[in-house]
Amino acid sequence: RFHLGWMKSCDLLNLPNPQCYGMMGASAADGFADPVARVGFGYTTNKMSLDSFNEPRRWALVDALYDCLNKD
Repeated sequence: RFHLGWMKSCDLLNLPNPQCYGMMGASAADGFADPVARVGFGYTTNKMSLDSFNEPRRWALVDALYDCLNKD
């Protein structure tokens, strides 16, 4: 699922829709672009974690971003 240095949405990097692309880094640091919603997202922490894919703050922020985008 790597394309030109970025990952497309997949089981390892579960992004909001299949058109998204980005990269997950160490300790839940990541960024992605969503060309459909025309938005970019970046997140990093100052604390290392071995469970970076299940970082609850990251997922809460992504959910809040899309909640804001979906409001009329």
